[in-house]
Amino acid sequence: MELRCPKGHISTDPDYCSECGSKMSGATSTIAAVAVTAPEMPAAASADEPCPVCATPRVAAARFCEVCRYDFTTTTPVAAATPEATAPTAAAPPAVAAEIPAALPPQSAPAPPPGAEPVPQRWDAVVAVDPSLDKDPDPTQPCPVGQPERIFPLDLDDNLLGRRDDRREIRPEIMIVDPGVSHRHLSFRRRDDGGFCALELGSTNGTALNGTPLEPGIQMPLKDCDQLTLGCWTRITIRAR
Repeated sequence: MELRCPKGHISTDPDYCSECGSKMSGATSTIAAVAVTAPEMPAAASADEPCPVCATPRVAAARFCEVCRYDFTTTTPVAAATPEATAPTAAAPPAVAAEIPAALPPQSAPAPPPGAEPVPQRWDAVVAVDPSLDKDPDPTQPCPVGQPERIFPLDLDDNLLGRRDDRREIRPEIMIVDPGVSHRHLSFRRRDDGGFCALELGSTNGTALNGTPLEPGIQMPLKDCDQLTLGCWTRITIRAR
């Protein structure tokens, strides 16, 4: 007995035609011993060859995949080419598209706190003679009168203030003519943010910042319009610009 599909093809598969993939009716042919020349089939593949669609192992010499009916000969799924082919008995799991995260917008630098102002990057030390500071006048070294203010830009990271001494090669950036000021009296040092601080260097007569004595070796941050008093009559005003 020979198995024939509804289209008249001889099939080696009792469920689906091994030639065209159509579903078999289940009835055997009533025509006996009819000589039919079957079309040439491609060389049988290995039974371990997987279906490229659903990965089901291929039955040796079978043209169609037993699950999804992929056509190994034409390399096309039968369901897409022949509408009469039935759905597979075990559907392959649908491919899940990988979720691609949306591109994030560029991150901007954090905004400064509300009300915060940028630190000035240019500072001056304005040196003036203030006779009101000379509480114990020395007749041999009287307080100068009518001296103009002198402006010293703080343009170095470390600006030394004091009296000049050529013999010991002490030449401060901010030179003060005041007998009460030490040769190495004070230093104005730049902070990381561009501002400045005052560092008392252990002078003989000390320094006051806005009326409060500075401790030697401790850096005190400065702000615009701060005033330092030192020596016999020297007043220094810090100005930001």
